[in-house]
Amino acid sequence: MKKYLAITACVVMNLIVLQSGIVSAEKRSESQQDYAQSLWDFLNRPGRSFDSWQESNGDLALVSGPQLSGPTIVFLNSLASSAPQEPAPGATIVANHLDPQDDSNVRATTVWVRVPDSHRAADDGWYWVHYTADGDVVKSSAEANAYEKAGFYTQVEDGRLWVFKLGSDALTEFINSGEPAKHVTRPGGGPGGMTIKGADAETIDEYLVSRPGYASRIHDGRLWVFPNRSHELIDFDAGKINEKHVTRPGAGPQGMTVKASTSEDIDGYLAAKPHFAIRVVDGRIWVFKEGSEELTEFDDQGELAKHVTWPAAGPNRVTLKAADDESLQEYVAAKDGFVTIIEDGRIWVFLPNSAELKEFEEIGEPAKCITRPGAGPLQMTVKSVDASTIDAYLSN
Repeated sequence: MKKYLAITACVVMNLIVLQSGIVSAEKRSESQQDYAQSLWDFLNRPGRSFDSWQESNGDLALVSGPQLSGPTIVFLNSLASSAPQEPAPGATIVANHLDPQDDSNVRATTVWVRVPDSHRAADDGWYWVHYTADGDVVKSSAEANAYEKAGFYTQVEDGRLWVFKLGSDALTEFINSGEPAKHVTRPGGGPGGMTIKGADAETIDEYLVSRPGYASRIHDGRLWVFPNRSHELIDFDAGKINEKHVTRPGAGPQGMTVKASTSEDIDGYLAAKPHFAIRVVDGRIWVFKEGSEELTEFDDQGELAKHVTWPAAGPNRVTLKAADDESLQEYVAAKDGFVTIIEDGRIWVFLPNSAELKEFEEIGEPAKCITRPGAGPLQMTVKSVDASTIDAYLSN
């Protein structure tokens, strides 16, 4: 047992320092790189490596970050195996992602570490790192990325968005050699109207339909959605399709038919947006900022005594509820592929990582801008530095 517990103090003490950079870092810092590499080295010490740990039974829908779809071998340290439903800080999970054609070949490895209580808002309470089979750091939860989605690696090159599944051979090739010889391109098909590129059409489709808090699976051209951690998701991945389910033709992204175990699951999926937590209760959608005190209170005690209601303001005219009007304004303004800022009831729209956004954050409202009165969600006025950004935002 001492062998398993030895990781706890090392991991937790270092994570307290690293977690502070999660929100603002656009690229991996030197400290993040050094820590991720030291974690790999620690877990692969000769004679004491993680592959001597207890193997999992495969029921790990509780873990955020890269998905465990496809052939994997999962190892748990003692803290993870002794309390899988309520893991203590330092609980560590390691997954070897295997080649579907040769399960003796490890294609990549992901490590998850449970962080201290004070950092539980970060990626559902887990710090994780995804490595190549050789131990090179590919991606971690400590890296902010405007186009981030669970289970995918994204990178912008020459104004185009590359997307790869974590653990795929195509990602390894991209990291080692650059642009793969065989790939798919969809002009204007990505977030914010960006051109999106990937190893195949399936990867692009799965990236585009992915939304926070939900797992999505494309099966026979239809989109199945499940809340993360759900038993229905585990059953579906095991080939057990629930015969009793709800179907909404044409309701999903790109007009796809959406299927789920319940109507609430579909409502929640359609309403999901980055940086917001969604709760569906009695056919109404509650909206909270991620990590907010109001979200904690709602999950602990139920409906907030003080709240606001916006009838028919959500997807498919579902009623929205939140702690205050500001939260709902920010929520309805948010769109994938754009940074939106509410000022005086107006929506400022910028492209992620743009010079215009940086200038706005440092100086404030630019002298020259474009204004579209009443053109935005709920007839809010939309403003930006150029018409093309507004056009892209409104058409998205």
